[in-house]
Amino acid sequence: RKFQICIGLCLLVIQINDLLFDIGYVLAMVIIYGLSNYYDIGNWS
Repeated sequence: RKFQICIGLCLLVIQINDLLFDIGYVLAMVIIYGLSNYYDIGNWS
């Protein structure tokens, strides 16, 4: 039973890590996109 709980926790941690990685990736893309747009606007003016 303890072993099953351990496996369950490990799988949960892996899933959370995947989710955080996805969120981090999306945030990085948004930040990069926003910065490039910001600098484009800065170059125009």
